[in-house]
Amino acid sequence: MTVLLGCVLIGSVWQFWPRHQTGDSLSGLADAKQQLADGRLDLAETSLQSHLQRFPNSAEALEELRWLYFNQFRTREIEEVLEAHLVRFPDDVAAAMELLNCEFRKQLPREGIGYLREVDQKQPGQAAVQLALGYGHWQIGELDAARTALQAALSQRPDHRETRYIVAEFLLENGETESVAALVAEEAGLKNATDRDDERVWLLRSLIAERQGDVAAAYQAIEHASSKRPGELRYVHREGLLLQRLGRTEEATRRLQRANELEGFQSELSEIVLRGRHTEPTPELCERLADLLHEFGRDVPSQCWRRFGQRLAASKRRP
Repeated sequence: MTVLLGCVLIGSVWQFWPRHQTGDSLSGLADAKQQLADGRLDLAETSLQSHLQRFPNSAEALEELRWLYFNQFRTREIEEVLEAHLVRFPDDVAAAMELLNCEFRKQLPREGIGYLREVDQKQPGQAAVQLALGYGHWQIGELDAARTALQAALSQRPDHRETRYIVAEFLLENGETESVAALVAEEAGLKNATDRDDERVWLLRSLIAERQGDVAAAYQAIEHASSKRPGELRYVHREGLLLQRLGRTEEATRRLQRANELEGFQSELSEIVLRGRHTEPTPELCERLADLLHEFGRDVPSQCWRRFGQRLAASKRRP
C-alpha cells in the first residue's frame, strides 16, 4: 500500500485516506450509517452534512455522502460537495478523482430505481427518495410513474432547489411551458439567494422565452447562465444557436466553434475516466487533466491536478 498526499492506492483504486477521528465524531458517523441501513435517507443526509460541518476532513463521511447522492442521481450536488471539500483541502487528489468519476460514471437509472424501491418499502414517502424515483422513471420513459413521484417530492419540499429544477425540466420536456414559467417566477420569492440565482434557472428562462417566440430574451437569459458557468458546453452551444437565429453570424460562429472545442475536450476527459487512466496518473496526465478542467472553468480541481503532477514529477527526479 502506497500512502500519497492524503489518499491511498490499493491496486488501481484510489480511496480517501482515513484521517484521525475522535470517539465523538465516530459516534455521529455511526448514527448516520445506521440511518442509511434503515433506509432513512433524508435523516442520513442531514446527519452526514452536520458531521462534515463539525469534522470537515472526515473522509468516511464524505464517501458516505457521495454514495448517498450517487444512488439518488444527484450529480450536481456531488460536484458541489467535492469542490467545496477541495477548497478546504486543495491537495486531496482522491476528491479530484471522484469529481471526474461523478461526471462520467453515473448511476444507471434501472439500477438506481431498484435500490430506491427497496428503500421506499422500508421507509415510504421520503421526499429525496420520491425525487430520485421520479428522475429515474423519467430517464427510462416511464412518464406516469415519474410524474407521480415528482409531484409527491415537490409537495413535500416546494422550496427545495433540486426538486424545483428537476420538476421544471420534466414539465418543460413534456410541453407544459406555463407550469414551468410559474415555477420559475416563484424563484424570486425564495429566501436562499444561492437558490434564486442558480444559473440553471436562467437556462429554464431561456427555454421558456424561446418557446414563447422571444429569441432575444432567450439569448439574454442563456448568456447570463453561461457567464456564471462559462465552461458549460450546453450553454455555449445554445448561445451559438440563438445568435444564429438573431442574425448575429460572426458571434454565432465563434460560440459554436468554442462549443466544438469543449465537446472535444469533454470526449477526451470521458475517455480518460472510462479507461480508468486517472486512477494511475503520471505527471504528464495530471498536467493534461489540469489543462482540460481549466477549459471548463473548473479551476479548483484543475489546480489540484497540476500540483499533484508537479509532486509526482519531483518524486521521480529524486535519486
